Amino acid sequence: MKQVKKLFDAAGILIFTAMVAVVILQVVCRFILRVSVPWTEEMSRLLFIFLCFWGVVVAVRENELIVIDTFRAKLRGRARKVLDCLISLFMAAFFAVILAGAVKMAVSVWPTRFSTMEWLSNG
Repeated sequence: MKQVKKLFDAAGILIFTAMVAVVILQVVCRFILRVSVPWTEEMSRLLFIFLCFWGVVVAVRENELIVIDTFRAKLRGRARKVLDCLISLFMAAFFAVILAGAVKMAVSVWPTRFSTMEWLSNG
């Protein structure tokens, strides 16, 4: 389990590093070389979005999501465990619905391509 955690952290660092590298490439090409590289803007935006989703995965793993736990803090023992279980089930159901919608949307836009990156599908 520890190795999986390290792998997820390394992947997040890799995504962030790639995003920073693409942005630096964009700045260097635009302001120093005076050359336009149109795909860097879209690629940096996609990497940022992917990094945000990756951050949610890490936050769920570390139990660091933003919560309002006034009611939960007042509970003790078995009642708190039952509430924690219900919250976990609700989160799993919510993420399952989101995943199903994301897969449906990805399939529907799979044939389309980005305007500056024809080699990459929108799906």
